[in-house]
Formats: sequence, structure tokens, C-alpha cells
Amino acid sequence: MRLRTAINVLSAVILAVPALAAERKPLASAAELNEALWTNATEAVRRPFALRGTLTARLFSSEFVFEDATGRFLLHLDPGQNPRVGDIIEITGHVSDRPDFRTEAWSKTLAVVGHTNATVFAERPLASLRGRDCQALPVTTSGFVEEAFRDEVDPGWFILILRDGTASIPVSVHDDGSCDDLATRLFSRRIRLSGVCLYNIKGERRYTGLRILVCNPKDILVEPDGEDHGIAAPPVDFTPQAPADVVAQGRRSVRGTVLTAWRGTRVLLKTDDNTLLRADLVRGEKLPSVGASVEATGNAETDLLRINLSQARLRLLPRPSGDAQPTSAGTRTPPALSPADLFLQKPDGSRSLNGQAYGRIVRVCGQVASHPQPGVAGATLDIRCGDTLLPVDVGNCPDMLADAPLGATVELSGVCVFETENWRPGNPFPRITGFVLVLNDARDFRLAQHPSWWTVRRLVSVLGLLLAVLAVAGVWVVLLRRTLAQRGRELEAEVIARVGSDFKAHERTRLAVELHDAISQNLTGVALELQTAGRRAQEPAAMREHLVRAERSLAACREELKNCIWDLRNSALDEADLNEAVRRTLEPHLGDATLVTRLAVPRERLTEHTTHALLRILRELTTNAVRHGKARTVRVAGCVENGRLLISVRDDGCGFDPSTAPGFESGHFGLEGIRERVETFEGELTVESAPGAGTRATVTLNMPNEEPA
Repeated sequence: MRLRTAINVLSAVILAVPALAAERKPLASAAELNEALWTNATEAVRRPFALRGTLTARLFSSEFVFEDATGRFLLHLDPGQNPRVGDIIEITGHVSDRPDFRTEAWSKTLAVVGHTNATVFAERPLASLRGRDCQALPVTTSGFVEEAFRDEVDPGWFILILRDGTASIPVSVHDDGSCDDLATRLFSRRIRLSGVCLYNIKGERRYTGLRILVCNPKDILVEPDGEDHGIAAPPVDFTPQAPADVVAQGRRSVRGTVLTAWRGTRVLLKTDDNTLLRADLVRGEKLPSVGASVEATGNAETDLLRINLSQARLRLLPRPSGDAQPTSAGTRTPPALSPADLFLQKPDGSRSLNGQAYGRIVRVCGQVASHPQPGVAGATLDIRCGDTLLPVDVGNCPDMLADAPLGATVELSGVCVFETENWRPGNPFPRITGFVLVLNDARDFRLAQHPSWWTVRRLVSVLGLLLAVLAVAGVWVVLLRRTLAQRGRELEAEVIARVGSDFKAHERTRLAVELHDAISQNLTGVALELQTAGRRAQEPAAMREHLVRAERSLAACREELKNCIWDLRNSALDEADLNEAVRRTLEPHLGDATLVTRLAVPRERLTEHTTHALLRILRELTTNAVRHGKARTVRVAGCVENGRLLISVRDDGCGFDPSTAPGFESGHFGLEGIRERVETFEGELTVESAPGAGTRATVTLNMPNEEPA
């Protein structure tokens, strides 16, 4: 069986060697390398490659775009390699997995074999930059910068959001130290740039989509007709149309009056024909005052309820003469709504938001349930009105929070706005994530009633005091328990020391009894045999017989002394499993024989004295079976029945006739010693054997509840 297993393992190894060699075969083209990286980057780690191609673009000092007839990828050069763009090279290297980058291709050897001056930057419209085929593609493209800012995580980079119609792509521009005002100069301009499309990018951010990397800001040019500052755009088309057609409008403008502003970036406008439109402002755009006339320009989007503008810029317009300037939400028409008007009751008892409440004034009277958390964007003041918790945005008048303590009854008027997602091809049914009432002015708020003295804060203070008292009491209890535990350990140590002393005395007594009962008696018999042999010196045959008996007795003494010494060093008594204790006791005496144990006896049922006697009995029976019976297998079984321990030792040796077995008078003390041990437990020893049929010994022991003295 072992030979067959070894042959099978060797065959598997022989079959696996060609597969492993194939897996580590050098990659021979850019297409093979890209396939390895895209399909399973983990298996591609340390994969070698040997390629010939052209360096078509340079990103940094040691990073080039490598291209051959099958594709292209970003190549990282080892220090000391200084090729130029346009060089035709032969390289060898491997794929590495560095912790600060994704899996990348690194060169090991590089040889320049030629040069070409062909233009490699492809003229591509923004909408065509999609898919894996654009990886490491040098491109020249143009578009409108709808957002520009310095990266907060990687300050050495600027991020541009470039849009052309419905297509948009992020652009990472490396700051070479000369473009602090890059974001200001390029925002809302139409630009033309040259860069490399990459799916992986340097720095802290791990962007998994395609973006354009521009290493030199000089590769960005502002188009002459692109200086519209994001304002010059056709008006929004509000006619009913498909969501994709709304987005396809691109950058549009609208004029209207500011109804409210919230979250520092959102403005709700009302046009002259009473159409509502939400404008999400670009970063840094200043919020206008409520009631101001503005022109907003941004990207047309929709939440399926109305048209919105994203990445919007605002321009203040002069107000027509004679128009009143509303300063408070309470002066606006149509009539204000109540909190109940915010919801529609369904037949099944559930409620849904009333879409007609969008942009309407809502008057509320309720209790302040919670304050907005400092520093949390979008946090609101919660007002409990009956069973409804209404979120209120107080960003336009934050000082009013001091006049609205928790539990106070307040009256306020706010503009209801919905928090909605915008439609995307991957999000065909944008959700309404919630609603909020926006306060435009501190005059829209009034404190109707101060909170009662017994506030939640005072309740928390009282509970805190009680908890402190409980904590002190708990500490006192813990210290008391530690003191008691320390005293208990000291008493335990004293008891253990006393028990250990008693145990040592008991062991010395037991050893003295063992030596007296076994070795001392045997030595007395040896002395008697030697005296008898001396008296019968004239009879050689009789003298020899007595000397043989003396020799056997001495051998028995030696064996018994060895067993006593082994018992003193034996740790089998510490085993929790009786089967393991028996195996550890018998294995030194088995030789080539096999031991099989099946003892259904819980170790905790046996006292130390009983266990010691049992192991001595089993050792003697096993030694006899191996030494005299030439047994190849010894089986030990046992159980507990009615307070008595039943043990069976069976072997497949040559056997013997128990009726004619030599005994003490012949110098054989084994079975007699076992019987003496068994009798101390008021037990029985039964031996069943026959020549050629093996031997079976059965031992029955009473199980005392305590160690005998």
C-alpha cells in the first residue's frame, strides 16, 4: 500500500512539472501580459516576460508606455536604464506586486535596437475613451472642465472633471510646482490636452476606472473659444422627454428666483412660469441670498420628478423694479402646509411622501427632539410633531440653536425639499432618500415654550451620579473579592503543602511495603536457598537445584527493584485517560508485540492506590505474555460493574498448563505476586490457558472510595 501511494504521488509530480513549466514560460507579447494582468493578477505575480517593441510615451523618469503589434502597457524601468521616447527596445523582466501599486511590469534588461519618430498621441473624442483597450493609450482630446480642484488626499495632483456632451472622464494633472492656480485658470474652460489613459494611478487613492494622466501641465491648452466661465449655455428644455434625452442636453442655463438654499451646495430655484429646479453648485460657489434673481448654468439631469442642474455656477441678475423682496418664508404664496400635508395615507395604513409638498412652505409646532451633531455634513435639527419626526435644516440661521434647547416647544416655517438621486443608466429608478424643511431666516422660528426643569440632560446627570456611586461600590466589592481571593490562595497553598507532605509520607510507606513484601522476602528466600546449597555441597545435583532457585529469586528481586524505581519516575499516573496510562506503562515491556486497549473505566473513578496496583498487575501479566508466552498481540480490556473493576488480559502466545505451572518453590514469583496484590483488594485472579492456545487472565478488584493508609 505504501509503495502504491508513493508511485501515485511521483506520477502526479511528473505530470505537474510540464504544467508548472508552462505557467512560468516567459510572456512574449503585450497582449499576453495584459491578459495575465486582467484575468488573474495574483497568478501573474513574478511572471517573466521577453518582449520587443517601441517606447511611445513617457510619464515620469522611469515610466514609459511600451507598445508592440499586439497592444500596450505601462512599463517601469530599473535604475540606470535611460531610453528615449521612440526607441525600439528588447526587454526582459517580470511582473511584480508592490504594496504601493497594483501589479505592474518591471524591466530587468533593456537593449535599444532602433529609433522611430512617429507620432503616437491619437486624436480621440472623449466619448470614445471606454474599455480596457484604452489602457496605457496616449491620447489627445478636448472637453469642458466642469470641476477643478486640488486633490485633498494627494496634494501633488489636481483633479479635473472633463465633459464633452454626455461623456465625462476624470483627469489627474501632476503639479510640477508651477501651477498653484491651475484649478482657477481651467475651471469652466474648454481645454485640449495630451495624456495617457490609465486604470491604475499613483498616490493614496485607488481609482478603478479609466482616467487620463497628465504629467506635464504644459500639455494642457485653453481653447480660444472656451472662455465662457460656465455661464454661456442654451436654456433648459423643460418639455417632457426621456431621462437620457434630458442628460443629453449637456450644459444648460436657467433663470429664476432663489426659494431656499441648504447644505451649502444646493439651491432651489423657481422660474417665471413657476417651474421648480434644484441646482447643485460646484465646489467653492457662494450661496445666494433667498429671493435673489440668478442665472444658473450646469449639467442637465433628472430625478424623474423634475429637471436638476449639477456642477452649477450662479450669476446674480438685477431685480426688476417694483418687485417686492421677500425676506421670510412666511410671506410667500401659495398657502403654507401642515405636517400632515407632507404625507399621503394609503388604504393599507402606510404613508408616502406627498410630491406636491416639494418647494412649499410648511408650518410646524412641536418639540425639539435632537440637535445637529457638530461637524457632520447634512445634520439636521429634529422636531417631534405628534408621531412624526421632522428634520429641519438650520444652516441659514445656525445661531437659533441657542434659542431651541432640547425639549422646548417651537413654531417654525420651512421650505420642504426632497433629497433625491439623479437618473443614471445604471440607476433607472432614482430614490427619494428623504426630505428636509429648510429655514431661510431666524424670523421663521419662534420659541413657544421653554422645556420643563426635569430635562433629559438632568436625568442623565442623576443617572450618572447613581452610576458613579455604583461604580465606587463595585470597586470596593472587587477589592474585597481580591483580598478574599488572596487569602483563599494562601489557605489553598497551605492545604496543598500539607496534602503534599502527607502524600510523600504515604508514598514512602507504600514503597517500604513494596520493598518489604517483594524484595525483602525474596532476598530471605535467596539466603535460605544458599544455606541449603551449602549444607548439601556433597550432593552436586541437589546443590545445583538450590543454586538455580537462588539465581531465579535474585533475578526476581532485580526485576522487582527495577519496577519500583520505574514506578518512582513514572508519570502515567498523571494521565486523565486510563487507556493512555496503560499504554505508557506497558509499551517499554512489549518489544515487537502489539498492544490493544479497550478500557471503559473513567480515570476519576480510581484512587491513586488502585491505579498504581492495576498498572503493576497489567505490567506483570504483559511481561509474562511477551517473555514466556512469546505473544505477538496483547489485548487489555476492562469495565466497572457494581463497584468492582473487571480487567481482562488476553494474548496469542504459546500458552501453558496452569495446573503444572512453576510457582514460588521453583523461583517463579509473577503469578504469586499478582495474587497477593489482588488479595489486598479482596479480588480474584483467574488464569485460563492451554499449550498453543494463548492465555487469558481475568482480574477482579474492589474499588475503595479512599486511598488505603
